[in-house]
Amino acid sequence: MSSFKIINGSCVDQEVDAIVNAANGDMIHSGGVARAIHDKAGAGLDDACNKYNLPVRDGEVIVTPAFNIKNAKIIIHAVGPNFYYSPEAFGELCDAYYKSLEELKKYNYHSIAFPLISSGIFGGKLDNPVAISTKYCIKAYNRFINSNYDYDVDVLLCAFGDDEYEKAIAQQDKMNKEYEEETKRGFNSIDEIINYLKNDYKKAEYYTPDPSYTIGKNGEKIIYMGGLKYDIRAFDIPKFLKENKYIDDSYYNEYYDEFSKENYRKYDYNTLDIKRVSYLIIAFYNGERISEGLVDDMIMDGYMLKLVERAKELKEEQ
Repeated sequence: MSSFKIINGSCVDQEVDAIVNAANGDMIHSGGVARAIHDKAGAGLDDACNKYNLPVRDGEVIVTPAFNIKNAKIIIHAVGPNFYYSPEAFGELCDAYYKSLEELKKYNYHSIAFPLISSGIFGGKLDNPVAISTKYCIKAYNRFINSNYDYDVDVLLCAFGDDEYEKAIAQQDKMNKEYEEETKRGFNSIDEIINYLKNDYKKAEYYTPDPSYTIGKNGEKIIYMGGLKYDIRAFDIPKFLKENKYIDDSYYNEYYDEFSKENYRKYDYNTLDIKRVSYLIIAFYNGERISEGLVDDMIMDGYMLKLVERAKELKEEQ
């Protein structure tokens, strides 16, 4: 199983397969973690870096042996953006982390120690570069394990100073709380669904992924397409209703010529039978209507609530 941990210490000293250097594009190891890695690895490191076509673009990585660093097998040199010159380069920062994980997998290694990339002098005018770097390291890790579910990695994010460690932990805690809120799922009763539809449902929003682009092989920005971001708990409604016999999905295969997605506001929901209630609830959760935003319209306009309340009435009448 993969793991992610923030520690108070230097990535240079960790017993891992790969340590990551927060490098600049010219591979000049003049200060910070780059200098510490250079001093410990020895003179062979410069020659190995110079074999590459320099400078390396922001968001890209190169790999060298670890030389005299005996606690690691390879060094991954990840070029983070300089936010002073590129204040919106969050895609490049995420790529620096993500492509390091890709290189780890290419070598069939499983453990890696990161510094806080672009959190020092490269942090530019960011209010909290440590938090930003932590955020995109976590995002890159989550993206990697979701895309490589059958490949385990153990990630250490190393915050060298006490203040950096506290800021990194605070950012991780913030993201964990947001994740917990986003992933609250399921319902225990139909009354809980009714209360949710009346009071708690959040309107869907159009979004682009964060970051909204990645860097291609030739340095081009590849833009991610956006979409509707739903209050995901709404998609547990038909599941609960089916499992608890409020609706029957077999009725979805029947045809009711009075129904179309254009006139759902005209229905008399108080007279619908269980066949039609079942059909409408399931129909409005099909893929086409979801992508068109019709589920959100049904909930925001109160019509999904009317259907659920009618389903409750019909079961109570049995």
